[in-house]
Amino acid sequence: MRDDSPFLAAIAAEPEDDLPRLVFADWLDEHDDPDRAEFIRVQCTLARNADGRGNLPAAELVRLEARERLLLSRNRDLWLQPLRNLNAHTSLYGEFSRGFVNDLIVDTATFLARGDELWRHSPVIELRLTHIGEQARKLADCPYLARVGRLELGGQPLGTEALGTILASPHLAGLAGLSLDSFPLRDEDLATLAAGPALPPVRGLSIAGAEFTGATLPRLLSRFPDLKHFSLSDVNEFRGELFADTLAALNPDRLQTVNFWYTPLAAAGVRALADAKVFTGLTELWLRGCSFDAAAMEALAGAAHLSAVSKLYLGSDPLGEDGGVALAAWPGLRAVRTLNIDRCGIGTRGCEAIARSPHLGPLDRLELRANGIGDAAVEALAASRTLSGLHTLNLSENAVTITGARALATSAHMGRLRHLDVRENAVGDEGAEAFVASPHFRGLRWLTVAENGISRDVGRRLIVSFPDLTVFQADGAFLTGEHLAALRAELVAGGSEAEARAAVEDWLVQSILDAPNDLTVRRMYSTFLQDANSPWWVVILLQDPEDWRPDEVMQRWQQWFETGRDEWLAPLARWAEPIEDESFDRGFLRTVRFTGPVPDEVAEDLSRFPPLALLPLEVQRGNMTGEGAFQILARHKNLARMTRLEFRAVTGVELVHVLGSPHLTALEELAIGPCGLRDEAARLLASAPALVRLRELNFGWNPGSRSEMTANQVGPSGLAALGSSPCAAGLKSLGLRGNRTIGDAGLRALLAAPHLNGLETLDLRSTGLSDKAVRTLAGSPWVKKLRTLRLGGLDALGDDAVAALAATPYLTGLRELEITGDGENTCVPATDTAARALAGSNALSGLSVLRLTHWAGLTDVGRAALGDRFGQVISEDV
Repeated sequence: MRDDSPFLAAIAAEPEDDLPRLVFADWLDEHDDPDRAEFIRVQCTLARNADGRGNLPAAELVRLEARERLLLSRNRDLWLQPLRNLNAHTSLYGEFSRGFVNDLIVDTATFLARGDELWRHSPVIELRLTHIGEQARKLADCPYLARVGRLELGGQPLGTEALGTILASPHLAGLAGLSLDSFPLRDEDLATLAAGPALPPVRGLSIAGAEFTGATLPRLLSRFPDLKHFSLSDVNEFRGELFADTLAALNPDRLQTVNFWYTPLAAAGVRALADAKVFTGLTELWLRGCSFDAAAMEALAGAAHLSAVSKLYLGSDPLGEDGGVALAAWPGLRAVRTLNIDRCGIGTRGCEAIARSPHLGPLDRLELRANGIGDAAVEALAASRTLSGLHTLNLSENAVTITGARALATSAHMGRLRHLDVRENAVGDEGAEAFVASPHFRGLRWLTVAENGISRDVGRRLIVSFPDLTVFQADGAFLTGEHLAALRAELVAGGSEAEARAAVEDWLVQSILDAPNDLTVRRMYSTFLQDANSPWWVVILLQDPEDWRPDEVMQRWQQWFETGRDEWLAPLARWAEPIEDESFDRGFLRTVRFTGPVPDEVAEDLSRFPPLALLPLEVQRGNMTGEGAFQILARHKNLARMTRLEFRAVTGVELVHVLGSPHLTALEELAIGPCGLRDEAARLLASAPALVRLRELNFGWNPGSRSEMTANQVGPSGLAALGSSPCAAGLKSLGLRGNRTIGDAGLRALLAAPHLNGLETLDLRSTGLSDKAVRTLAGSPWVKKLRTLRLGGLDALGDDAVAALAATPYLTGLRELEITGDGENTCVPATDTAARALAGSNALSGLSVLRLTHWAGLTDVGRAALGDRFGQVISEDV
C-alpha cells in the first residue's frame, strides 16, 4: 500500500515552504499518480505568480490555469472523497491551496473516533472543531491534538470551564496558533483562563467578537511568553486606556505582528503603542477601525522604536489630511515596503506629503483607496523616484481625472508596476488612452478601470495594448486568464464588437458552468446582460438570496418580470412544454422538456439564450430532456471546455447530435447511464472523431439509481466495433458494468480488439461472465497493463475464476482488485479455497486495494488467511 504519510508530515511541518510539496510531487510521479503530481506543481507556480507577482509570461499563466481547472474537474471528487468520508469539510477560503487541503472543519465526535486518519490524506495545518458540546474532557485527552498546527475553537456555545479544559491538554504542547474568534469572552472569562493549570505555548493568538474591556487581558497574555502574532478584532467594549497594560504583558523580544481591527483603542491606546519603546522588533502593524485621529497619528509617527515595521495597514479611521502629513514625518517609513491607507480621508495634501517625504522607503505596494485624493497628489506620486520599484498601486474610489492618469502613464518611475487599480475615479477615455500610449505600463498584469466613464472601444484598446494582462476589470466585464486571452486574440484579429461581446459572454457562462453555486459570477453576468439591454439581468438579481436592495425595488422588478415573462420566453416557448416559475433557480432555467427536434438555426440561437446558460449541466443531469436539448448542447460553444460528459439518460439519436458537435474538442471522459443503449451506440462512438481524445469510457449500469430493465445492452458486436477503431487507442479506462449482453463472447471480442490493449482500468461487473471467461481473461497477455480490475456483481464467480486470477503471471501490475456480489440478488460462490489462492499469490503482491464482499462460502479460516496476507489492504467486509 502506498504510504504518503512521511511526505504529508513534512509538508505540515513547513507549511510555507514549497520544497516539501515539490518533493512529494516527484515521488508521486514515480508512483503512478501523475495528475496529482502535476496539480501540486501547477498550484505552487500559480501561487508564486498570484496578484500580478512573479515574472511568468501571461501565456504560461493562462496555460497553467487551464491545466489546474482540468486536473480539478477530473480528480476533485477522488481527492476529496477520503476527507468527505471523515465528514471533514474544507474551509470557506477554498478547497486546495498549493496542491493540498490544508484547513479543515471537522465534527468533534468524528475527530475523537478517527482523527488520526485526517493526516493520512492531507497535510492538515489548521483545524476547526465543531459541536464540541459535552466532549471537552474527551477532546483534551485525545492524542490526535498533538498533530494540529493551528486550532480554531470559536463560533459555538462552549463555556469557559470547557475551554480551559481543552487548552490545558498536554497534547497541545506543540500548538503554533490558537483562534478564539466568535467567543463572547468577558473579563471574568479571561481571568479564569489565565488562572488555569496550563496553556499551550502558542506563537499566534487571535481573539475576535469578544465582550471584554481588556482589564484582565494582560493576565491571559502573560501566559503566552512566546507570542509572535497577536490579533484583536471586533472587541467593541475594549477600553483604550487599558492598552498600555496589555502591551506590558506581551514579550517584546518575541512579538512581531499586531493586528487590531475595529477595536476602539482610541487615542489613548495608540499613544500607549507609541510609548512602548521596548517593541523594537515589530514588523507588521495593522490598525483598522480603531477610533483614533490625526493627533494620535502624530504621536505614533514620533515612535522612533517602530523602525522595523515593513508592513503598515491603516484603515477606516478619521486621520484626515493632518494625519497623512503626520505619517509623512515618521522616520520609520524607511523600512516600510507595504503601505495601506484606505478610507482615512488623508486627501490630496496628506498624500502629497507622503509622496514627498524624505523618510519614504522603496515601497513594493501602496494602497490608497477611498481617501479623497486628487490629481496633484497623483502627480506627486508619479514624480517620486523612491517609488520606482512600486509593484502594486491602488488609487480606487478617489478623485483622479485625466490629469492624474497622464501623470502616471508618462512617469518612468512606474515602469515596474504590475498591478494598477483606479476604479471609481474620473479617468475617462482620455485618461485611458494615456494608459494605452504609455511605454511604462507594458508590464501590467492586473488593471482595474471600472466606473471611470471609459467607453467600450477604449476598454478594448486597453486589452490589446497590454499583452501580459491576466486580470482586467472594466464596466460590465471582469476578465481573467484564458478568457481575457481569447478576447484579446479576437480583437487583435480584427473581430467585430459583436464577436468581442460574444467572447466575454462565453467566459461568463463558462465561469457559471465551472462554479454553478458562485453568486458572484452570476451577478457579473447580470451586469453584462444589463449592459447588453437583455431583460434577463433582472431575473438573476430577483432570485439572488443575498441581494440587499430595498423591498420596493425588488417588488418593482418582480412586477416587470411577471409582465414581460411570456414575451421574454417566446424564443423558447414554441419548442418546449410550458415553463413554470419553479423551473427557475437563481436566474436560470433548471428544467425544460423539449417537445421534439428544433431547426438548426433555432438551436444555434437558443445556445446563447441567457436562461439556458446551465443547459450543458442540466442535460447531463436529465433535467433538460428531448432531442432539442441535445441539439442545443451540440451548438454550445462552451462544450469545447468540457473534458467530461456524464449523461444519465440519452438516446442514440440524441447521442448523434453531441458526438457530431464541432465544439466537442476537449472530451476526455464519457459516462453513459442506464439508457438501454445497444451495439449501435458503440458503433457510433467508434466512428466519432471525439473518441480520439477519450481516455475514459463508461457504459456501466448503476444499480443504485436504475433498474436492470434500463441497463445498457452493448454486446460482442459493439465491443468488436469499438476495439477495431483506431480512435479508441487512447482509452485507459473502460466501464461495462451491467451490460449483461456481453457474456463470454463479448470478452473474447474484447481480448481480440487491436486498439484496446492500453487499458489500465476495466470494470466487468454484471456482464454475464462465466468462470471460464475469467480464466481466459487471466490467461491473456492482454491484461498486462491493467491497474484496476472489477469483477462479480450479478456474475456468480467461483473458486476456479479466483484461482486463475491468483495464478496468472500477467497481473503483476495490478493495484486494485474487486470481486464482489451485488448484495441483493447475488453472492459470490467462492469459498475458502479461493481465499487461500489469493493469500498465496505472488502475482498480486502489488495490490493496494482488495475489495471482497458477499462471498457466500467464506469462513473465518479464509478471512484469517486474507487478513494475514493483505491486512488493511482489504477495504470491505469479507
